[in-house]
Amino acid sequence: GSNATLESQRITFNTMMGDVQKATSLMNELRSYAASTPFAQGDLIDGSKRLLRLTGENVDQNVLLVKLASQMAAINPDKTISDAAEAILDAEGLEFERLKEFGLKLKRDDLKKMKKRGETLGQTALRGVEEALAKQTGGRDVVAALSQSFNGKLSTLKDNFTEMMREAGEPGFEVLKDGLDDIGKDFEKLKADPEF
Repeated sequence: GSNATLESQRITFNTMMGDVQKATSLMNELRSYAASTPFAQGDLIDGSKRLLRLTGENVDQNVLLVKLASQMAAINPDKTISDAAEAILDAEGLEFERLKEFGLKLKRDDLKKMKKRGETLGQTALRGVEEALAKQTGGRDVVAALSQSFNGKLSTLKDNFTEMMREAGEPGFEVLKDGLDDIGKDFEKLKADPEF
């Protein structure tokens, strides 16, 4: 279950980022953040994977954008963190239609006015999303507020329990994984046996 899922996620991050230490650091940040939010760890990881297209191996930038996507998803419960991540990616590419699904409006002309020296228009767009969200929420942390709701507390409890069970099962997982290699080798021997 969860150990196999985590292993797959870790392999994906290691491969996409090209740096095991940074991938591990990002995974740890996401797991820690999930344990304090109303969002499931898997949802945060899915959003983070999408944002890697923009952030590359920059862990801090990825976590920052995952938190921004979380705030956006918190204000529109019909949308996922991955939906919000896609809207952020679109905005960085100067496409603003999906932002409207989160009650955020940006225009290219407005961005040109707020662009700072040395900043790309895409960077200005990301800053614009942050500022529009802060304006919409009055600077309040919607994720923190939702984490205090029944569903938020239940999500946090599930994430913490799942993580505890995953850690408890990790030694057994490694044994089972090694056993699968042995079974695979036995099947190869059987296939090679002409009497089979």
